[in-house]
Amino acid sequence: LINDALDETKNIYQDLMPSILHDFGIVPAIGQLCKTFEKNSHIKIQLNAKHYTYKCSLKLKLCLYRILQYGLNNIRKHAQATEVEIQLFNSEHSLFLIIEDNGTGFNHKGKGKDNVTFGLTGIQERVREFNGKVNFNSTINIGTEIIIEVPLPKKKRQIIK
Repeated sequence: LINDALDETKNIYQDLMPSILHDFGIVPAIGQLCKTFEKNSHIKIQLNAKHYTYKCSLKLKLCLYRILQYGLNNIRKHAQATEVEIQLFNSEHSLFLIIEDNGTGFNHKGKGKDNVTFGLTGIQERVREFNGKVNFNSTINIGTEIIIEVPLPKKKRQIIK
């Protein structure tokens, strides 16, 4: 029981601050997260990050990682999806994270402007920290698309060569 508790504690810590995020960057960390999610959920994930060239801060990397965790968790719990596509890329002025699924969709406009799940609210709060925008596009029985756009600082628009 003690060994199981230690293993679970280690897993929780790894989820909170994966060393791969710090050591190798956002793309390998997201890749590992996707592989683990796919294995545990049996939902197929396609990750496209070949046009991601921005070198962002650890704080922004962790934010994007958490957003993806939120998104994948919502997909597993609610969407009944069989496929997810994740895109991470940047332009000269913005960084984008797009999460799409082929699940049941949801009505996020409902009764009021705050009628979104806790996970989606968490995404909005994290993106706001970086002056970013979130768009939720969802169609019942077709799926959901979450588009995150974070402006890049003018001074630090470093492109990895």
